[in-house]
Amino acid sequence: MLTMGKVLAQAGSSHYRYVTYHPNYGPSMRGGECECTVTLSNKENTSIASRNPSAAILMGAGAWMLHEPQVKPGGLLLVDSSIVAERTMRDDVTVHYIPATQMALELGLAMVSNLILLGAYLEATKALPLEAIEKALKDKYTGTKGERFLPIDLEAIKLGAKFITDSQTGGRHGT
Repeated sequence: MLTMGKVLAQAGSSHYRYVTYHPNYGPSMRGGECECTVTLSNKENTSIASRNPSAAILMGAGAWMLHEPQVKPGGLLLVDSSIVAERTMRDDVTVHYIPATQMALELGLAMVSNLILLGAYLEATKALPLEAIEKALKDKYTGTKGERFLPIDLEAIKLGAKFITDSQTGGRHGT
């Protein structure tokens, strides 16, 4: 989750005037529940926290319980339905249930489920072009040990975007 937020903020900095990235590790160690808030705006924002975000990407039951009710009306929920079994009763938000972890396992690496959801977010919101995220990933990992994961990372982003496109055109359903 934190990597996804950091990459989104990095990519957003080339398209938006004001970008904030606020990670929250909570009391847990690596692999535990965590969250981050990313704000992309062309208007100055005096607060890094948002009680009513316009979108939320939820990858755990704890995140669901905390953040599902907070998304503002007209907002967007992207839910990893491989992990989160709950379904919203709200009719004032757009929800996409995406089996991101299952899709990541099919790609061969469970760790890219976050990038599948990021690709879905980008396609659903048009907040940034996919190419901006691809560039941010290349900038972050080229010349590092993580570079070997770039091909699967890029494929995961495209797969998430395709999931949204397909669900809107009658293909694979998740909404």
